[in-house]
Amino acid sequence: MCSDDGFAHVQVYLAEMYRVLKPGGTLLIVSFAPPQSRFPHLKGRGCGWSSVDHTELGACLGAR
Repeated sequence: MCSDDGFAHVQVYLAEMYRVLKPGGTLLIVSFAPPQSRFPHLKGRGCGWSSVDHTELGACLGAR
């Protein structure tokens, strides 16, 4: 989504990730953007994720 036309292709990308993952598989997305800017895309057309979780890496790594 950081490319010039990333927003134009994000739903196609996520729908393809959903299609190729095995049932029960996990897609890991690393982003510097706030979750509220990414979650609407993950809940868009072509995606039927059973859950979407968010974890801040700084919280996991003991932010300094």
